[in-house]
Amino acid sequence: MRLLLELDGHAVTTEERPSVAVEKFQTAAAGGVAFQVVITDLAMPVLDGYKVAAAMREIVPGTPIILLTGWGQQVSAEPALRSLVSETLGKPARLADLRAALERCRSIGQA
Repeated sequence: MRLLLELDGHAVTTEERPSVAVEKFQTAAAGGVAFQVVITDLAMPVLDGYKVAAAMREIVPGTPIILLTGWGQQVSAEPALRSLVSETLGKPARLADLRAALERCRSIGQA
C-alpha cells in the first residue's frame, strides 16, 4: 500500500507498531506538522485500529482516518466506534477504492 500511495504522489510515513504510530502522530502534531489522513489496520495486537483512531482523534480531532479490515462486514456496528473512522476499506484494498476513499477524506479535511 505504501508503494501504491507513493506512486500516486503521496508522502507516506509508515509504522508497524501502533503505539509508536500514535507517538509519531503526536510528535508531528506538536511540531505543527499535520497528517492529512491516517490509514490503520483494524486487527493489531495491543492497540486495535479503533484504539489508534481514538488516540489520534484526541490529538487532532479532525484528522480523516481510513480503517483497513480483512473482516469484511464484521467491523463494529457500535456507533461510537464507527464514528472514530472516516472510511472503512476491505483488504486487500483495490486501488480505485483507496483513491476514492482518499478523495472523500480530502473533502473532510477541507471542511
